[in-house]
Amino acid sequence: MPPKSPLVHPREYFQKRSNSLRFGLAIVVLYAVATTVLIWLIMDQLLAQMENVPSGATDYMNELLSTAAVLNLVMVAISLLVIAAFMHYSCGGSDTDGSFEDAVAVAGWAYAPNLLELPVRYLLARNTIASLELDLENIQQATAEVQSLEGALTFPTLLTSIVVVGWSIYILSKGTAGTHDVALEKTFLPAVVVGVVALVFELI
Repeated sequence: MPPKSPLVHPREYFQKRSNSLRFGLAIVVLYAVATTVLIWLIMDQLLAQMENVPSGATDYMNELLSTAAVLNLVMVAISLLVIAAFMHYSCGGSDTDGSFEDAVAVAGWAYAPNLLELPVRYLLARNTIASLELDLENIQQATAEVQSLEGALTFPTLLTSIVVVGWSIYILSKGTAGTHDVALEKTFLPAVVVGVVALVFELI
């Protein structure tokens, strides 16, 4: 009986499953939607902590969020395809038993750790924002408060990001080895490259 989830046994899962693409794409869509919801929740809580908010600020934030949602969806889709292409061709491409669609399926499932991390990120941000008092009549103080928020979140989010990246590398390397029927040595280094690039983008 094949494993029920690629989060723990990715190689065995992808070797014995033929419908993994649908589920992989579903993970990516859920991640894109959940990220947008997370941004909205954080922005809404920030607004709730603000005093003397200028008129029209809420409408502006809603427009900004709509733009961010579209950009986020586009960036996630592009990232998915780039990661899949990189993993597919790095391990041999058409010379292996795997297809590009298989690589997309694995790359999609590699977003699952990111999806699972989002509630943790929300709780960290919510607890930190709750202690803020932002008076927009004092821009310097408000700016300093926001900067302190970023500083307070840097270390815990870095720790969770390292765990997520490591888990994603595990899924990418073993999952691609399973779909393409190649040795793990051929997929591990490309997966590490993907993980390092992802971590760098997290820190920017």
